[in-house]
Amino acid sequence: MSAREDGIDDAHNDTLAWTLDPSENGDKSSDSTHRNESASNAFSSWLRGSGESIFWISGKAGSGKSTMMKWLSRQSQIQQALKYWAGGSILLRCHHLFSVEGGDFLQKSREGMLRSIIVQLLRAQPSLAAVVYPELFTPERLSAPIDSAKFPMNHLSWSGLLNAVQKIIAHAGKSDWKICMFIDGLDEYRNIKREDRYTEAELDMLNDGDDSGNYGRDVETPISTDQREIFELLLAILKPWVRLCMSSRELNIFESTLAKFPRLRMQEHNKGDILKYTWSKLSRPEWDQVDKTSFVQEVVDMSCGVFLWVRLVVDILIDSRSNGDTTKQLREELRKTPVQLCGPKGLYMKMMSMVRHGYLQGSARIFQLVLGANNPLDLETAYFALSCFEGDKPNFR
Repeated sequence: MSAREDGIDDAHNDTLAWTLDPSENGDKSSDSTHRNESASNAFSSWLRGSGESIFWISGKAGSGKSTMMKWLSRQSQIQQALKYWAGGSILLRCHHLFSVEGGDFLQKSREGMLRSIIVQLLRAQPSLAAVVYPELFTPERLSAPIDSAKFPMNHLSWSGLLNAVQKIIAHAGKSDWKICMFIDGLDEYRNIKREDRYTEAELDMLNDGDDSGNYGRDVETPISTDQREIFELLLAILKPWVRLCMSSRELNIFESTLAKFPRLRMQEHNKGDILKYTWSKLSRPEWDQVDKTSFVQEVVDMSCGVFLWVRLVVDILIDSRSNGDTTKQLREELRKTPVQLCGPKGLYMKMMSMVRHGYLQGSARIFQLVLGANNPLDLETAYFALSCFEGDKPNFR
């Protein structure tokens, strides 16, 4: 269940710290400092139990929402703040990431989310197992030999999983426990039973957007129905002793339902992180003769808060400089770079067109391999698969 989360990049050095400490903001302009201080204070107050039970982290595709959620899950300050909310009560935390990547239905389904929540909460508080599954803890079952084949499979059905979560939450309320859930990627939830109704056009619009950066915000589709479904499910399990921190893209269903809750918009607050990242990546000898200040600022301004765009563009610039491009050529390269990631005129398509002639055959094989795989490939598996081609020496850049 954690495979997709393991694939999310860790936060770059010294980035995201402003979330919990506004003095760590990399952009020292007064507007940015004020925005990040307000966001940090709002999030810290929410963790400590004030205000609404939901906190929404929203943002454009590629703005760093999942990296933020992964980073938050590892910060000791989060636990300390939540303990303040819990008082002397037992505090339980769980995290789940929705993802449409690969073929694992558990990663994108409501069943997968509930399984993840149940496993994490039972691990944190093993005594809950007897509360959730009392029929497995009768004297007869406890004295009998362990036989996994006799585990009631109805416990893994949708109704069985929902019943288990409801029992945990009800028991937590009776016991004066507190539960905090971090749910990442609500927009990537899919109802497996309805997946055959999704059209390619709808999936392309939601996942890739169009040339104007529209990601299907105004389109009512089976997918938007699913997003409403998962949000209503989370609302149904929300209680005074349960808090939810959720992340998603800024689609209409979430804009209309989450407007009243405290919120952090990634693209409004990550300018300082983009500055730090770009400076760090361009701080190398071959860039000593380049006016990095203006380059960094131009990258920040063009990015519109999309961190993934920054990473790709900075890598292109570093590659171009290593190949001998002058400052003038680098600047022209940057200014010709599409500001959109997707679409026929987006950055992804430009990068495809930049593949050098000598790498075309190898690139085609990599694409064929990825398209034919049932699940995401790790680098080692891809390397050995490509090595099967006679005379081929895989070159991953």
